[in-house]
Amino acid sequence: MHRYVIIGFGSLLWDLDTLRPQVVGPWEYYTGPILPLEFSLVSHKRKHALALVIDLKYGTPCPTSIIKLSLIHISEPT
Repeated sequence: MHRYVIIGFGSLLWDLDTLRPQVVGPWEYYTGPILPLEFSLVSHKRKHALALVIDLKYGTPCPTSIIKLSLIHISEPT
């Protein structure tokens, strides 16, 4: 059986928002892939604060974390 996870970094680690009902257990810190991250987005949700994004051009390799999804099957979009 496959298990699906969410890869997290930045504010997602402390603010799951609407994801909380879809996840199981705690974050597994620093067990996700190393991704090139950079503050390259102005977040309207966070009062125009800079937000971390995957940035292939300017990003710095950073560790990420994972959290398990409660879903067992993910259906294709309709």
